[in-house]
Order: sequence, then structure tokens, then C-alpha cells
Amino acid sequence: MRYEQGLTRNLQKPIAVQSLSPYNIRQQCVTDCSFIASLCICASFERRFRKQVITSILHPQDERGLPTYNPAGKYLVKLWLNGVARSVVIDDFLPIDKHGNLLCSITTDTTHSSQLELWVCLIEKAYMKLCGGYNFPGSNSGYDLFSLTGWIPERILFAKDPNNVKDFETHPDRVWQRIFSASSYGDCLITVSTQNDLPATEADKIGLV
Repeated sequence: MRYEQGLTRNLQKPIAVQSLSPYNIRQQCVTDCSFIASLCICASFERRFRKQVITSILHPQDERGLPTYNPAGKYLVKLWLNGVARSVVIDDFLPIDKHGNLLCSITTDTTHSSQLELWVCLIEKAYMKLCGGYNFPGSNSGYDLFSLTGWIPERILFAKDPNNVKDFETHPDRVWQRIFSASSYGDCLITVSTQNDLPATEADKIGLV
């Protein structure tokens, strides 16, 4: 069932990108919190440094190089897998419930606007296709950021006890200045993960499950 059937009922008109904001992306039923975190940080980077990190991978595009809605329902997303850039072709058939509500990740503009913003839905669908489908077992944001940008990831484990740093850990003070400086100049993308027992209220508050 194509989601456009639900659009008529909800009086929502589709648009590729309305507001490229990391603060209105919300995970729904797909268990891809690390991927959604990666989308958030890419959107934040693009807004801050005016470099097309995430909008450049979604096609078709207009004369300004920005993603645009395709009435034919066909899209191409450039992703990286195993060190190789790949063109992932998708349509705009999206999973919905019986009331026409999207079950995939969305932006909150979808709920409060007359326009349905598609960039999150479409990029997520392309990544899920690359990984085998919406029954996604979860991932690591380092891998996810590489898939979105082609940038080589580095994973840093901070020491739980700064006075007893294990071989696989890094002292927080030693690495903080390096991260802060690189982030200030736009030389890196950073995500942080939590333990598995994040309280449900906190998870709901930040939009990740």
C-alpha cells in the first residue's frame, strides 16, 4: 500500500526536505537507534558548516543540488558498503498501520505540518534495503556513519575509572581536547552510545528507542 493513499486522508503533501533539523527526527518501530543518531549528527553537521553531507546522497535533486520530491515515486540513495559507494534504488512505498500512520522513522514536522517530509523515511528505507530489510537487528553508529558519509570511523571507549585505565580504554582528559578541536573545525562527526538499560522515559524524551 502506497503511503500517498494516507496522505489524502491526512491532507499532507509530500516534500523531500522541509527543515533539515536533527531535533525533529523520531525513531518509530524500526530498531535502528544508532542509524537515527547518525542521521541526526549528519543533519546537525550540515546545518552548522553548510556542507552537504546528508542532502547530497538523496536523488533526484533540483538545480541547487537539494533533494526534491519525485511524483513517480522512485529515488536513489548513495550509501557506502564494504568500502564501496553504492547506488540504492528505492520507491516511496512505506510501512503504515491501519490508520495510515507511518511505522518507519519520521520527522515531527510530519505530525504537525500539512507537508510530509520524506528525507528520513527514504534514507532509512535505503539503508534497511542494504542491510536486508526493516527487521533490522541493530548496528553501531560508527558503521552507520561510514555508510552515510564514506568517512572512516574511529571508536573510542572511555575509561570507567580514570585512575585505572584498561588497555582497550582511553583516558577522557587525554582525548577530550582532540575531539573538541576537531569538532569545532568540522573535521569529524561524533555520536555517543548509552548502556542498554536507558530508562523508557529518557528514551522517549530524546526520540530514540
